[in-house]
Amino acid sequence: MMMKTSTKGEIISDFASIIDQIGQKPSDEIESSLQKIVYRVRPYIHKVT
Repeated sequence: MMMKTSTKGEIISDFASIIDQIGQKPSDEIESSLQKIVYRVRPYIHKVT
């Protein structure tokens, strides 16, 4: 199943939301959310133009 590639703006917005949740949610949940962001950034890192 192919996932839709997130825009850079969506990724940045989601990252900021996760950072805002630090101290409000358990650390393992924050870490898991940040790992998901990394997977969403990978297509931009490995993109060959």
